[in-house]
Amino acid sequence: QTCALPICFPRVIYHFFIGVLIYTQYLKYGFNSRLLAFISVALLMTTFAVNSALVSMFTLFILAPFVVLANAKIAFDGYAERVCTWLGDISYPLYIVHWPIFQLLYLFGHLEGLTPSARVLVMGLIAVVLAWLLAILDKNVRTKLSKNRALL
Repeated sequence: QTCALPICFPRVIYHFFIGVLIYTQYLKYGFNSRLLAFISVALLMTTFAVNSALVSMFTLFILAPFVVLANAKIAFDGYAERVCTWLGDISYPLYIVHWPIFQLLYLFGHLEGLTPSARVLVMGLIAVVLAWLLAILDKNVRTKLSKNRALL
């Protein structure tokens, strides 16, 4: 599936500017309510069960940015902090690898016999493990490059 520039570019530009707005509002006000954060995430999760273009647009343009803002100032410690750190470490590698992994698995993975839920689980596990390995590789490469840079 391709995306025509006139349609995709405004969507990407919108998210860039909403990111700038969230950042400025985060610095100015922020939210520090675990209840608001929980409610916003719970609402976001329920939208996946609704098959509606209007709900999808609301989620994409309003709810998802609000979830980021509502959860930005929540502080975690202990196990939750380690989980959040790990999720942050794999987020970009996961973003990079998820689509190629899904495409390769659909072409060569022989997943036709699996239920849709099982397919998502298999593809998700493979993508997360690969992203985790890429995060480790990235950390090692950055460490090596920073040591080499210090020698110059």
